[in-house]
Amino acid sequence: PVERQRAVAAVIKDASLSEPEKRAQIKSIMSGKAGGQAKASSSGKVVAAAAAAATAEREERERQERQRSEDEDTARRLAAEIEAEEGKKRLEEEKEERAREEREQQR
Repeated sequence: PVERQRAVAAVIKDASLSEPEKRAQIKSIMSGKAGGQAKASSSGKVVAAAAAAATAEREERERQERQRSEDEDTARRLAAEIEAEEGKKRLEEEKEERAREEREQQR
């Protein structure tokens, strides 16, 4: 019974499964007892393997999301640095232009 409860809990927590898939797996787990302990045990192993696979997939999605987020942060930072440098360059050009105009006015 404890093994079945754990297997059912693993299925319920498995975010990669749709509700119909969860119901089917739970039904399979619950009916596995009628075939004897060996069947319930192998069913539990299958569920545990499926849960492990789902966990690995979720972790990979989370890793990819973190990487995507880091890439976006890097892109924003670089864009801000480029914009700041362009702003400095524009200010320097404006300063040079004003200095040129002042020199021309003094002539």
